[in-house]
Amino acid sequence: MANLSSEYGEKLNHDHPLPEHPNPLFQRDSYVSLNGLWDFAITKSAKRPETYSQQILVPFAVETSLSGIQTKVKKSDVLHYRKTFDVPDAYVGHDAILHLDAVDQVCDVFLNGRFLAHHESGYFPIAAHVSYLPKNNVLEVTVSDDTESDIFPRGKQSNDPSGIWYTPTSGIWQSVWIESVPDDGYIKSVKVDPLFDEQKLKIQAEFIGNRAFASVEAYYHGQLVAKGAFDPSGECVLDFHYSFYPWTPDDPNLYELVFTAGYDIVRSYFAMRKFSVVQLGEDHFFALNNKPLFLSGVLDQGYWPESGMTPPSQEAILFDLKLLKKCGFNCVRKHATIAPMHWYCACDRLGLLVMQDFVNGGSRYSSFLIHTRPLFHFDMSDTNHKKLGRILEKSRDQFKLDYLATIDRLYNVPSLFAWTIFNEGWGQFDSALTLREATPCRFHPVYSIPLRACV
Repeated sequence: MANLSSEYGEKLNHDHPLPEHPNPLFQRDSYVSLNGLWDFAITKSAKRPETYSQQILVPFAVETSLSGIQTKVKKSDVLHYRKTFDVPDAYVGHDAILHLDAVDQVCDVFLNGRFLAHHESGYFPIAAHVSYLPKNNVLEVTVSDDTESDIFPRGKQSNDPSGIWYTPTSGIWQSVWIESVPDDGYIKSVKVDPLFDEQKLKIQAEFIGNRAFASVEAYYHGQLVAKGAFDPSGECVLDFHYSFYPWTPDDPNLYELVFTAGYDIVRSYFAMRKFSVVQLGEDHFFALNNKPLFLSGVLDQGYWPESGMTPPSQEAILFDLKLLKKCGFNCVRKHATIAPMHWYCACDRLGLLVMQDFVNGGSRYSSFLIHTRPLFHFDMSDTNHKKLGRILEKSRDQFKLDYLATIDRLYNVPSLFAWTIFNEGWGQFDSALTLREATPCRFHPVYSIPLRACV
């Protein structure tokens, strides 16, 4: 049977797949995409091979047709990637950050023969600092993936895909890229908190090394509307009383942000919006910007026929989400995966509210329990770790790490209004205690909707 494909996979530029800057929420002008053809091999050993028998199209998972491999990965397999690349002359001899936005599941990264990073999970980015970058480089990535692991998140991945279960995702499945940064220091991260009622924006920045003249400017449709300097703690508050344009699904206003520290410049954006619960009479309603809003949305499984969890192009993302808007929906739930950042950016710009799932994991759970719970009411404690698939302490600890990583990854997404902690109870455990332990002061302050773990 022929492989299913969309028009976007058929139009893909195999020399430069997904060439856009991968993170519109934290963007430097100096970046080089490393997507494209890589040397590839599957062995039974973690030792890096001397020769590579195949080529794979990064960033598409091994199981997908767009990768050019399309094979099932066994628990005992080790995936080996190699990319030889040159950097622009301006990078040579200077500092840089190497990014791998998602690698499933356990990986080691080597640059020019030297170990650079180790990562475990499958849905979160790796960012490794590199000093004195040479002109010619060899990047190697070694990956192992146990889809049925009791420890790591897997969402809808299955070794026996059918019905509601999908083909596994193994290896590199989001963009790989490198960006230069000033040798004497740079902006490491920023967190933005819109204070809607005060018509202000609170920003917390983290710096590496030189942070001279650290400041931020805000623009609306190209016009400077606010600016400020960071204090010694890395905080800055901007006032928008004279330029206050709220974000709504009907009018998705966005402000551009430009951060500067020394010679480093980072571009981002934000929206003025507030999520809360309001009371009308005896009833409580979800509210956007202090006004009740009726949510009408769909569940987005996030799989493409030719590329699995990786959208084949930005055009493909926009087609999907514009269709939702055209059909009258105002929200979308990203189900059991974490999409590339361009998917969230498209929701921000189109005016689609996002409910984000934490990716399910754990061991096999009681299917009888899950299938009867929506139909019959009965009390049950989620401290019974076996019934819900969290019998291993290491699995529970991994969930807490992934939980924080999910929030950290998506903290600044303006359209994200709610989290699904445990979808249908898969892998649920110790909900009240887990949330208290895992999130001390880490929830986005504007997420004032009560978070309920579902059984």
